[in-house]
Amino acid sequence: MVQPRLFPIKEIQLDGDNPRIQHLVRQKFKTSAPNQLQLRNLILEQPGVSDLFKSIRDNEGLYEHILVRANGRLIEGNCRAACYLRLNETFKHEELWQTVPADVLPDVTEEEVAILQGHHHVGGKNRWPTYEKAGHIHRMNKDLKMPVKTIAGIMRMKEAAVLDVLRSYSIMTDQVLPRVSTGGLKKWSYVLEYVKNKSLHPSRSEEHTSE
Repeated sequence: MVQPRLFPIKEIQLDGDNPRIQHLVRQKFKTSAPNQLQLRNLILEQPGVSDLFKSIRDNEGLYEHILVRANGRLIEGNCRAACYLRLNETFKHEELWQTVPADVLPDVTEEEVAILQGHHHVGGKNRWPTYEKAGHIHRMNKDLKMPVKTIAGIMRMKEAAVLDVLRSYSIMTDQVLPRVSTGGLKKWSYVLEYVKNKSLHPSRSEEHTSE
């Protein structure tokens, strides 16, 4: 059950695995894992976040709560939390910035979090860009071991479409992005169309839908 509360901002843990910034993290930090300060600064540098920061500061708080696990690790709200962390650093003695409005989900599994994020950002109105959506589907399948059929049901996609996304993500991540210094994400649509066009690779054997 969701529990609304004011969560201590210094106990918040930004999520470096969030599909929205996963590519940026890999690009900047390569094989090393960034610490929380590095993550905060990376998020604050992203387009639109400076405007969000000013809005939160000028309105003296958030209109929409962040979503966190009971231990403070973020589920939703990296940008909002990063802004609060900067405001806490800037206004160290102001009580307003010591806590952040949050909805807390206790005892939630990683699979449940992935499903929640999928509904919200892949199938919902607040959608991630296409490569980030693909990254989320890839994580559900490869890291969380969720079958393609299950993912298709959650995302309201055909199983064949999920398989195309998984193949495209692997090509994009392993072959395209390492060879492109800037603007690599713009190649996503070409990679996906290549994978979807079966006439370009008729000899490829079809994977099982439990991939």
